[in-house]
Amino acid sequence: MSGFCMDKVKNAVLTGASKGIGKKILEKLALEKINVWCLCRTWSEEFSEYIEKLEKENGVWIKHVFCDLSSENSIRTAASTVLLDKNAIDYLINCAGINYRNSFLMTSAEDMKNVFQVNYYSPIRLIQLLAKNMIRNGGGKIINISSASGFEHNIGTFAYGASKNALNWATETMSRELAPFGIVVNGVAPGITDTDINKGNEVEIEKVISNMNIHRKANPDEIADIVMFLLSDKASYISGHIIRVDGGRVK
Repeated sequence: MSGFCMDKVKNAVLTGASKGIGKKILEKLALEKINVWCLCRTWSEEFSEYIEKLEKENGVWIKHVFCDLSSENSIRTAASTVLLDKNAIDYLINCAGINYRNSFLMTSAEDMKNVFQVNYYSPIRLIQLLAKNMIRNGGGKIINISSASGFEHNIGTFAYGASKNALNWATETMSRELAPFGIVVNGVAPGITDTDINKGNEVEIEKVISNMNIHRKANPDEIADIVMFLLSDKASYISGHIIRVDGGRVK
Protein backbone atom coordinates (compact mmCIF):
# COMPACT_ATOMS: atom_id res chain seq x y z
CA MET A 1 0.00 0.00 0.00
CA SER A 2 1.46 3.34 -1.06
CA GLY A 3 -0.60 5.43 1.34
CA PHE A 4 -2.22 7.49 -1.41
CA CYS A 5 -5.98 7.09 -1.81
CA MET A 6 -6.50 7.92 -5.48
CA ASP A 7 -10.24 8.56 -5.43
CA LYS A 8 -9.56 11.32 -7.94
CA VAL A 9 -6.69 12.54 -10.07
CA LYS A 10 -4.17 14.39 -7.90
CA ASN A 11 -2.00 17.33 -8.98
CA ALA A 12 1.12 18.84 -7.41
CA VAL A 13 3.17 22.00 -7.77
CA LEU A 14 6.89 21.42 -7.24
CA THR A 15 9.83 23.83 -7.25
CA GLY A 16 13.43 22.73 -7.68
CA ALA A 17 12.43 19.66 -9.70
CA SER A 18 15.32 19.61 -12.16
CA LYS A 19 17.95 18.14 -9.82
CA GLY A 20 18.81 16.77 -6.40
CA ILE A 21 16.04 16.18 -3.90
CA GLY A 22 13.44 17.87 -6.10
CA LYS A 23 14.12 15.51 -9.00
CA LYS A 24 13.64 12.50 -6.74
CA ILE A 25 10.38 13.94 -5.41
CA LEU A 26 9.20 14.43 -8.99
CA GLU A 27 10.01 10.82 -9.81
CA LYS A 28 8.11 9.52 -6.79
CA LEU A 29 5.10 11.76 -7.51
CA ALA A 30 4.93 10.35 -11.04
CA LEU A 31 5.13 6.79 -9.69
CA GLU A 32 2.07 7.57 -7.55
CA LYS A 33 0.22 8.76 -10.72
CA ILE A 34 0.27 12.39 -9.55
CA ASN A 35 0.43 15.11 -12.22
CA VAL A 36 3.02 17.83 -11.66
CA TRP A 37 3.64 21.44 -12.56
CA CYS A 38 7.42 21.87 -12.37
CA LEU A 39 8.36 25.45 -11.53
CA CYS A 40 11.94 25.74 -12.80
CA ARG A 41 14.26 28.45 -14.05
CA THR A 42 16.38 26.09 -16.16
CA TRP A 43 15.20 23.27 -18.41
CA SER A 44 17.70 21.15 -20.32
CA GLU A 45 17.08 18.81 -23.24
CA GLU A 46 18.27 15.94 -21.07
CA PHE A 47 15.74 16.78 -18.35
CA SER A 48 13.00 17.22 -20.95
CA GLU A 49 13.66 13.68 -22.22
CA TYR A 50 13.59 12.42 -18.64
CA ILE A 51 10.20 14.10 -18.13
CA GLU A 52 8.77 12.52 -21.28
CA LYS A 53 9.92 9.12 -20.05
CA LEU A 54 8.22 9.64 -16.68
CA GLU A 55 5.01 10.72 -18.39
CA LYS A 56 4.87 7.70 -20.69
CA GLU A 57 5.78 5.17 -18.02
CA ASN A 58 3.32 6.46 -15.43
CA GLY A 59 0.45 7.92 -17.44
CA VAL A 60 0.72 11.41 -15.99
CA TRP A 61 1.35 14.89 -17.31
CA ILE A 62 4.32 16.97 -16.18
CA LYS A 63 4.33 20.62 -17.22
CA HIS A 64 7.27 22.97 -17.17
CA VAL A 65 6.38 26.42 -15.87
CA PHE A 66 9.22 28.92 -16.07
CA CYS A 67 9.84 30.52 -12.69
CA ASP A 68 12.75 32.59 -11.46
CA LEU A 69 12.30 32.53 -7.69
CA SER A 70 14.51 35.59 -7.30
CA SER A 71 11.84 37.66 -9.09
CA GLU A 72 8.45 38.58 -7.63
CA ASN A 73 7.04 39.17 -11.12
CA SER A 74 8.21 35.75 -12.28
CA ILE A 75 6.64 34.08 -9.24
CA ARG A 76 3.33 35.82 -9.91
CA THR A 77 3.40 34.88 -13.59
CA ALA A 78 4.20 31.24 -12.80
CA ALA A 79 1.38 31.02 -10.27
CA SER A 80 -1.04 32.55 -12.77
CA THR A 81 0.03 30.00 -15.37
CA VAL A 82 -0.72 27.15 -12.97
CA LEU A 83 -4.09 28.60 -11.99
CA LEU A 84 -5.11 29.14 -15.62
CA ASP A 85 -5.18 25.36 -16.05
CA LYS A 86 -8.31 25.32 -13.85
CA ASN A 87 -7.15 22.11 -12.13
CA ALA A 88 -7.22 21.48 -8.41
CA ILE A 89 -3.89 21.80 -6.61
CA ASP A 90 -3.65 18.98 -4.09
CA TYR A 91 0.00 19.35 -3.11
CA LEU A 92 2.58 22.14 -3.07
CA ILE A 93 6.20 21.21 -2.41
CA ASN A 94 8.63 24.12 -2.04
CA CYS A 95 11.94 22.39 -2.63
CA ALA A 96 14.08 24.96 -4.45
CA GLY A 97 16.75 26.79 -2.46
CA ILE A 98 20.18 28.37 -2.69
CA ASN A 99 23.16 28.00 -0.40
CA TYR A 100 25.46 30.78 0.71
CA ARG A 101 28.48 30.48 2.97
CA ASN A 102 30.18 33.43 4.61
CA SER A 103 30.66 34.91 8.04
CA PHE A 104 28.22 37.41 9.49
CA LEU A 105 30.62 40.35 9.04
CA MET A 106 31.28 39.40 5.40
CA THR A 107 27.62 38.97 4.46
CA SER A 108 26.39 41.99 2.53
CA ALA A 109 22.84 43.29 2.62
CA GLU A 110 22.49 42.27 -1.03
CA ASP A 111 23.62 38.72 -0.30
CA MET A 112 21.18 38.49 2.58
CA LYS A 113 18.32 39.74 0.40
CA ASN A 114 19.13 37.25 -2.36
CA VAL A 115 19.22 34.27 0.02
CA PHE A 116 16.00 35.28 1.77
CA GLN A 117 14.22 35.96 -1.51
CA VAL A 118 14.73 32.41 -2.77
CA ASN A 119 14.73 30.45 0.48
CA TYR A 120 12.02 32.32 2.37
CA TYR A 121 9.99 34.86 0.42
CA SER A 122 9.46 32.74 -2.71
CA PRO A 123 7.83 29.77 -0.92
CA ILE A 124 5.73 32.15 1.17
CA ARG A 125 4.52 33.99 -1.94
CA LEU A 126 3.73 30.78 -3.79
CA ILE A 127 1.67 29.57 -0.85
CA GLN A 128 -0.20 32.88 -0.69
CA LEU A 129 -0.92 32.77 -4.42
CA LEU A 130 -1.92 29.10 -4.66
CA ALA A 131 -3.58 28.33 -1.31
CA LYS A 132 -6.92 29.80 -2.39
CA ASN A 133 -7.13 27.12 -5.07
CA MET A 134 -6.66 24.49 -2.36
CA ILE A 135 -9.30 26.12 -0.17
CA ARG A 136 -11.84 26.18 -3.00
CA ASN A 137 -11.19 22.50 -3.67
CA GLY A 138 -11.49 21.30 -0.09
CA GLY A 139 -7.90 21.46 1.14
CA GLY A 140 -4.46 20.11 0.34
CA LYS A 141 -0.98 19.53 1.67
CA ILE A 142 2.04 21.83 1.66
CA ILE A 143 5.62 20.75 2.33
CA ASN A 144 8.44 23.27 2.76
CA ILE A 145 11.96 21.91 2.41
CA SER A 146 14.04 23.56 5.10
CA SER A 147 17.46 22.48 6.40
CA ALA A 148 19.12 21.22 9.56
CA SER A 149 21.05 24.52 9.40
CA GLY A 150 17.84 26.27 10.37
CA PHE A 151 18.18 24.75 13.86
CA GLU A 152 21.90 25.35 14.29
CA HIS A 153 24.20 28.35 14.76
CA ASN A 154 27.28 27.38 12.81
CA ILE A 155 29.91 29.87 11.71
CA GLY A 156 29.68 30.56 7.98
CA THR A 157 25.97 29.81 7.62
CA PHE A 158 24.54 33.10 8.86
CA ALA A 159 22.36 34.03 5.87
CA TYR A 160 21.44 30.48 4.86
CA GLY A 161 20.66 29.29 8.39
CA ALA A 162 18.64 32.41 9.16
CA SER A 163 16.54 31.99 6.00
CA LYS A 164 15.79 28.36 6.83
CA ASN A 165 15.01 29.20 10.46
CA ALA A 166 12.54 31.80 9.23
CA LEU A 167 10.97 29.20 6.92
CA ASN A 168 10.62 26.80 9.87
CA TRP A 169 8.81 29.45 11.89
CA ALA A 170 6.56 30.35 8.96
CA THR A 171 5.74 26.69 8.33
CA GLU A 172 4.60 26.15 11.90
CA THR A 173 2.56 29.37 11.91
CA MET A 174 0.94 28.69 8.53
CA SER A 175 -0.05 25.22 9.72
CA ARG A 176 -2.28 26.87 12.34
CA GLU A 177 -3.72 29.54 10.04
CA LEU A 178 -4.49 27.19 7.16
CA ALA A 179 -5.70 24.15 9.13
CA PRO A 180 -9.30 25.46 9.35
CA PHE A 181 -9.40 25.38 5.53
CA GLY A 182 -8.32 21.74 5.31
CA ILE A 183 -4.72 22.55 4.41
CA VAL A 184 -1.99 20.60 6.21
CA VAL A 185 1.43 22.25 6.34
CA ASN A 186 4.67 20.53 7.36
CA GLY A 187 8.38 20.89 6.72
CA VAL A 188 11.31 18.61 6.07
CA ALA A 189 14.78 19.64 7.23
CA PRO A 190 17.48 17.58 5.50
CA GLY A 191 20.99 17.35 6.82
CA ILE A 192 23.98 16.94 4.52
CA THR A 193 22.66 15.38 1.34
CA ASP A 194 24.55 14.20 -1.71
CA THR A 195 23.48 17.05 -4.01
CA ASP A 196 25.13 19.89 -5.91
CA ILE A 197 24.27 22.43 -3.21
CA ASN A 198 26.87 20.85 -0.90
CA LYS A 199 29.72 20.69 -3.41
CA GLY A 200 32.84 22.75 -2.74
CA ASN A 201 32.67 22.45 1.03
CA GLU A 202 33.98 18.92 1.49
CA VAL A 203 36.38 19.63 4.37
CA GLU A 204 33.71 21.21 6.57
CA ILE A 205 31.19 18.55 5.58
CA GLU A 206 33.52 15.75 6.68
CA LYS A 207 33.87 17.42 10.10
CA VAL A 208 30.10 17.46 10.50
CA ILE A 209 29.71 13.85 9.33
CA SER A 210 32.30 12.67 11.84
CA ASN A 211 30.09 13.97 14.66
CA MET A 212 26.84 12.49 13.36
CA ASN A 213 25.20 9.26 14.50
CA ILE A 214 25.13 8.01 10.91
CA HIS A 215 28.50 8.82 9.35
CA ARG A 216 27.53 9.57 5.76
CA LYS A 217 25.62 11.95 3.53
CA ALA A 218 21.94 11.32 2.89
CA ASN A 219 20.84 10.05 -0.48
CA PRO A 220 18.24 12.36 -2.11
CA ASP A 221 15.91 9.34 -2.20
CA GLU A 222 15.91 9.23 1.60
CA ILE A 223 14.72 12.82 1.84
CA ALA A 224 12.15 12.38 -0.93
CA ASP A 225 10.72 9.34 0.88
CA ILE A 226 9.93 11.47 3.94
CA VAL A 227 8.27 14.09 1.74
CA MET A 228 6.09 11.42 0.13
CA PHE A 229 5.19 10.01 3.55
CA LEU A 230 4.00 13.45 4.69
CA LEU A 231 1.95 13.86 1.51
CA SER A 232 0.35 10.44 1.94
CA ASP A 233 -2.72 9.45 3.94
CA LYS A 234 -0.41 7.68 6.40
CA ALA A 235 0.57 11.11 7.76
CA SER A 236 -3.01 12.29 8.20
CA TYR A 237 -2.41 13.30 11.83
CA ILE A 238 0.86 15.20 11.37
CA SER A 239 0.59 18.98 11.12
CA GLY A 240 2.91 21.88 11.87
CA HIS A 241 6.06 19.81 12.26
CA ILE A 242 9.54 20.16 10.81
CA ILE A 243 10.87 16.64 10.35
CA ARG A 244 14.66 16.53 10.72
CA VAL A 245 16.26 14.00 8.38
CA ASP A 246 19.87 14.65 9.28
CA GLY A 247 21.56 11.41 10.30
CA GLY A 248 21.63 12.43 13.96
CA ARG A 249 23.57 15.68 13.84
CA VAL A 250 24.99 17.04 17.09
CA LYS A 251 22.55 19.68 18.31
